[in-house]
Amino acid sequence: MSTPQAIVDVVQQETYAKDEVIIQKRQPAAGLFFILEGQCKVTVPSLASHDAELDEDTPHQDTVRLLTPGSFFGELSLATGAPVSASVVAAVTTSCYVLGVQDFELFKISFPEICS
Repeated sequence: MSTPQAIVDVVQQETYAKDEVIIQKRQPAAGLFFILEGQCKVTVPSLASHDAELDEDTPHQDTVRLLTPGSFFGELSLATGAPVSASVVAAVTTSCYVLGVQDFELFKISFPEICS
């Protein structure tokens, strides 16, 4: 089986509502997300002042990037095992292909040349 076909066989299509948190900062990897339709905001907690960060539970977030169809996210935490570095929120209703963590781990075993 070819590498692209193997990916197509395991990804799931998911739809997220406007303002739905897709991945959240400091959480474990959730997968690799490829945006098909819609837009997503990459957000980080706002600063309460010049020297203090607001609590993670605050709704105050700064958008640092807008992702559009063809963009992907989640790759860094998925590849390194580090917690997610920023939250990603659907700016509008958004559809993504998602390669889950377990499928990614199996993919690395089946196609080690891709991950080296």
